[in-house]
Amino acid sequence: MTVSAEALLGAWSFVDWTITTNGRVTRPFQPDPSGYIVYSANGIMSAVISAGKRARFPSDDIRKRPDAEKAA
Repeated sequence: MTVSAEALLGAWSFVDWTITTNGRVTRPFQPDPSGYIVYSANGIMSAVISAGKRARFPSDDIRKRPDAEKAA
């Protein structure tokens, strides 16, 4: 199947990511993945992908969190 570049322009919601190697399927961002990918007409692509259901920080100020909590 061939898809034109114009057909991909815009913002897309991330639904799933599967990797198949030697018949073995893995899903690195399961369960409940989240993210977006954006393709612009000038050739720029941007993607944000994360595992879903991540715990929120107790405070809205990420700069006040210990490094270990930010890394988790």
